[in-house]
Order: sequence, then C-alpha cells, then structure tokens
Amino acid sequence: MSSRYGDETRAWAEKTFAETRHQYNSRLECCQAIAKVLGAHVNTVSRWIGESYGPARQAPPEEVTAKMRALEEEVQRLRRQNHDLASSRGIAGRTLGLA
Repeated sequence: MSSRYGDETRAWAEKTFAETRHQYNSRLECCQAIAKVLGAHVNTVSRWIGESYGPARQAPPEEVTAKMRALEEEVQRLRRQNHDLASSRGIAGRTLGLA
C-alpha cells in the first residue's frame, strides 16, 4: 500500500465500521467518526469502506421502476385535476405562459 496509512490502519477502520455502523444514521456519519479518530480525511475512510463493503445502498431497479410509475400516475392525476379546474373557470384552451 503506497498510502499514508498502513494495512493495519485500514483493517482497523473496516473492523470498526462493521462493529459500529448500526450506531449511526448513515454510512457517511460512521466514516466521519472513524476518520476523526484516525486523523484521516473522511473521503479516505469512505473509499476504504466502499472498496470493502461495496457502494452505499442504491434502490434496486424494480423499486425505481415502481416509484417512477407512481410518479407518472400522480402527474397524470394532477394534469386531469388541473384541466378540470381550468375548464370550470372558463380558461380551458388558454396557455398559461409558464415557460
């Protein structure tokens, strides 16, 4: 390892992360605490953790698709509602010039 911190330091950081992660609200918060103890930059510790434990959680594709579908349905519902309201006020067909 050609860095400022040796393998033992990195191993300690990874072990500490595994043991204490549940005490923090986020991965970053845990990495910040570890970095502070080491006197290291949080990005260094975050990189180590990312290399050892993988990237921070990302929503699975099916979850993203479901959220997108729900948002598209909400947009359609709001457009219908907006159209109905505009029609009831006699401004249907006019553009609002919100560009």
